[in-house]
Amino acid sequence: MKQVAPYTKLAQIYDRLMDHVNYREWSRYIQQLFQFAESPVVDILDVSCGTGSLLTYIGKQRFTCFGSDSSLEMLLQANKKSALKNCSLVSADAANLPLREDSFDAVLFLYDSINYLQQPGDVLATLKEIGRVLRRGGVLIFDVVTPYQCREYYFDYYENEFWGQSGYHRHSYYREDEGRQNNDFQIFIGEEIYEEKHSQRIYTRMELDKLIAGSGLEQIAAFDNFTLMHANENSERIHFVCRKSKDFK
Repeated sequence: MKQVAPYTKLAQIYDRLMDHVNYREWSRYIQQLFQFAESPVVDILDVSCGTGSLLTYIGKQRFTCFGSDSSLEMLLQANKKSALKNCSLVSADAANLPLREDSFDAVLFLYDSINYLQQPGDVLATLKEIGRVLRRGGVLIFDVVTPYQCREYYFDYYENEFWGQSGYHRHSYYREDEGRQNNDFQIFIGEEIYEEKHSQRIYTRMELDKLIAGSGLEQIAAFDNFTLMHANENSERIHFVCRKSKDFK
């Protein structure tokens, strides 16, 4: 079994792994949050677009879409999708985007992608970089999984799925004392077996509030799990809506 970097081989089976996700509903909810923010949106950047599944739905609307991801392997899968033929894609770290400032009306950083940033300083740098590429009045929408969800559902979780000659074993386990959610994958592709170890930093609401404030972005809402209700201590996922104010530096 060969150990590889996260999303190196998982990219090849990622869409099958995530086929339970209703990206159409994600797209509708994102548009609902745009309406809540009362900010006109045309140009959208998905900072962690992965294989582009969400962009295939967002791109069907009136939006102009741009996708980036730190994983070239994930973007190669996205590039195969005909629905994304008019969507520009670039491999880049979210804290160092090769994009001009004031370029987008909205930036998305979804499906707990921010949890992959291991240190608070990494989150702060990323939020500032996103603020740089947003236009004044533009919105950032990101979501995180919470300590509550990790304790309740992924404290010690196993999952297996196989189809043809492909499949995976997954072991998820939460280390509350470290504030980390670990996801270990064994990935089967033909006769080859690969291992990927994924680690997520599970930030508290208080930590994220401070980081947003320190970034210069304005937090305008933190909603509970696909609703317009305020997040609470039992929220499994929190959706943050932030704005780039005219005073952003």
